[in-house]
Amino acid sequence: MGSLLSNKKRIRGWKRRVKQIDQWKKWFMHLDLEELQTTQRDYVKLWIDPFYRLNRRNPPVWYSRLLLEAMIEVYHSWSRQMESLNEPFYLRIWFYHPNFIQSQLVVAFRDALHFYDNTFEAGSGSQTFPRDLYGTVPGLQDFTWEPAVEPEPYCLPGQPQAKAAQVWLGRIE
Repeated sequence: MGSLLSNKKRIRGWKRRVKQIDQWKKWFMHLDLEELQTTQRDYVKLWIDPFYRLNRRNPPVWYSRLLLEAMIEVYHSWSRQMESLNEPFYLRIWFYHPNFIQSQLVVAFRDALHFYDNTFEAGSGSQTFPRDLYGTVPGLQDFTWEPAVEPEPYCLPGQPQAKAAQVWLGRIE
């Protein structure tokens, strides 16, 4: 039997997990413009069970490709909706690697247009986007990916220091 924190724990019902991606995509395809008018920013995370729990696990690469494809479709839908407002906006896919399940889609405009500008630290130019793993995803080649690093997470004294996460900020120019 695997450890509770193991990424190798058996998962059953893959057909049902694939259907969860379609449900997630349908749920977030249409941006709630009324809510966006009041808050001026919105985001969506990959809340897909059993990967997004208290102990987060990365899905297999084939499943991550399906999730990324759904994120790209939601990105395009949000982009069309934001362009119809004829205002400048911030729309990015925050692609975490190797912690893919933390990836999210973020949008902001008006007073919150520059809200996310200092969320991440500048990344090193030596790292490249993992195209070898995700290069076959349709629409991925249209994106420009900027490397970034999530700031060091806070750790209590006596606990091991966590590594900063590599993040890729994706957008279509």
